[in-house]
Amino acid sequence: MKSNELHVVIGASGGTGSAIVRELVAQGKRVRGVNRSGHANFPLNIELLEADATNQAQMREVCQGATVVYNCVNPPFTQWRELFRLCRKDFKVTNESVSFVLL
Repeated sequence: MKSNELHVVIGASGGTGSAIVRELVAQGKRVRGVNRSGHANFPLNIELLEADATNQAQMREVCQGATVVYNCVNPPFTQWRELFRLCRKDFKVTNESVSFVLL
C-alpha cells in the first residue's frame, strides 16, 4: 500500500488500537484515529476524531476516504453482546456505502 492511503483505526485509544496507530505511523502511513472522546495521548502526527462506533452516520463520516479500517472497538465486557452487534452492523452498512478493507 502507498503511504498516502488513509488507514482509519476505530478505538484508537485502547490497547490494541493505540498499538496499531503507532505501528502504522512508524511505517509512514497516513492515519486517522477515532474514539468516543476525540482525545488521546498520541505524540504523533495523526488525525484524531470523535465518533461513536454504534452510530452509522458517524462511522460513515470518519471512514470516508479510507483504504483500510481497523476495528479495535472494545466495549466493557458486560456490554459486548449488545454493542458488538451494533458495531458489526454499522461497519457492514458503512462499508457498503464507503468502500474499504475492514480488518
